[in-house]
Amino acid sequence: MEILEEVKAFEHLSNRSSKNTHCIANFREVVFYDKLMKAWQFKYSYWTANRTLVFTKGWKKFVNSKNPRKGDSIKFYLCKNPAKPAEDFLMIKTQARSIKLLGKTILS
Repeated sequence: MEILEEVKAFEHLSNRSSKNTHCIANFREVVFYDKLMKAWQFKYSYWTANRTLVFTKGWKKFVNSKNPRKGDSIKFYLCKNPAKPAEDFLMIKTQARSIKLLGKTILS
């Protein structure tokens, strides 16, 4: 389970078209695509008490597949097509941290 503290994330996800998200009980499901256009389906819920968005189902599978290390980041994008808004989609990207030693990148 991963907690996102940004209310803006919920606003973006809750405004997605039915193509990318749908409601199941108190949870919603959303589909993100990685750089290889593989679909990743996550179930999430918004906790109003502490204003957090929580990914549950599907998140562990994504993390196990991408194997991020401590310090890496996972970024979420909304890809828009101004000519065809119905074709907008969500992307997810893992980004390895970069470590410099004496001005040279030794890990990226």
